[in-house]
Amino acid sequence: MDERIGPILRNSLRAADARGVSRPRIDDLPSADRDWLAEATLKYLGSRRYTASPYPGWHQVRSFDAGVLRWWNEHLGGPFPSATTRRLQTLRGDIYDHLDEFGRIVKEPGQDAPVHVAPINAFSTGHEESLGQRTIQVSEAGAGFGDATTNQLVETAAMDAAIAYYVGWQSEDVSKQNCGWDITFRRGPEELHVEVKGVSGQRQKVLLTRNEVAVAQADPRWSLLVVTRALVSPTPSPVDRDTALAAVEPFVYVADLG
Repeated sequence: MDERIGPILRNSLRAADARGVSRPRIDDLPSADRDWLAEATLKYLGSRRYTASPYPGWHQVRSFDAGVLRWWNEHLGGPFPSATTRRLQTLRGDIYDHLDEFGRIVKEPGQDAPVHVAPINAFSTGHEESLGQRTIQVSEAGAGFGDATTNQLVETAAMDAAIAYYVGWQSEDVSKQNCGWDITFRRGPEELHVEVKGVSGQRQKVLLTRNEVAVAQADPRWSLLVVTRALVSPTPSPVDRDTALAAVEPFVYVADLG
């Protein structure tokens, strides 16, 4: 795999030059090269020295131990650090975001923050799953990306963060009742129907089931609370139903041909 890294990085630098900018972005790479570089970087991060992570079975890798830019530089030659490696800093961030979106890593904010790396076997059986696909777990409580064990922990942490966020409200967990939201909040005559979505990373990209969308369309008291970085530093972000409905789009279809 590694023999392709140097050419991919050089192509990204040439593509940035052609655009008249210094730093290449992930969009400068063809999708095949993007996925190859991301897979190689994930495999490299998984091989680094690590400590226990808050995510069960994951590795926590210190920023210095990760050393992705140093590793990339080995495939380019020349001194480290250099003007070239500085140009690649943004691409490294894009690759991290790409891996985060697919549930492979969680990068905490800050230049020297650690990286949490998922085990390969959380997504595959005997082979690495392509980053062109995403693992989807669906349960009575809803749907999410990633493995079932981590999803359950993320969901629990997000629910706790939601209750803490709505301080002063009485809460009733209705997540097992398939009513289209997770928690009913009451404060005097006011009542809110809050669908809670937790994600391990920082990107607010979640799955809503057909039932949740239907209830959101019909219920003016429905709203969405997205809790990012749920297991490390839960950060709740409220989303009103109009904004949530405007953002949804079909992601997968079921064909019952029985």
